Amino acid sequence: MIASIESSPPPGWDGEGLDGLLAAFLPGRLSEIVGPRSSGGGSLLVRCGGRPGSAWSAVDLLARCPGFEIIALDLGAAAGTAPATWGTRLQRAAEESGAAVIVRTPRHLLGGAAALVVSVRRVRTSWMGMDAPTRLGGLVSEARVLRSRADPRLATPERAWLLEWRT
Repeated sequence: MIASIESSPPPGWDGEGLDGLLAAFLPGRLSEIVGPRSSGGGSLLVRCGGRPGSAWSAVDLLARCPGFEIIALDLGAAAGTAPATWGTRLQRAAEESGAAVIVRTPRHLLGGAAALVVSVRRVRTSWMGMDAPTRLGGLVSEARVLRSRADPRLATPERAWLLEWRT
């Protein structure tokens, strides 16, 4: 298991605690981040642009190419349902290439193929504005590991990461 991953949080994210969560995303494993829109999970990834079929194919192709350490896909609201074989295909591709493959969806789609499943939910939102709140000022999200084959101790109900994004 990776003890620590050096990382820079995305702009506005509080880095404290983020490294601990990122360490759970292991090379050669398929992982999934699940959570509804505006839960904070999508802030870490790039969106598929409303073309989930093309996005699945692109991730599959990239996962089979050597040289990529992390491959991430944010399906957002375009997730729909995944073809039954995609979870297994991506799991095998991740194992063969050694890349960490991460898929973000509104709900769990990859079934047992995902070695790590992280659930994200919005805890609170703060707004900014002179007279009335008109601009997003920040977001606090809670991430919990629902399943971890590498370290089942991560998937305990009392373990959670609070992630704070602020402008």
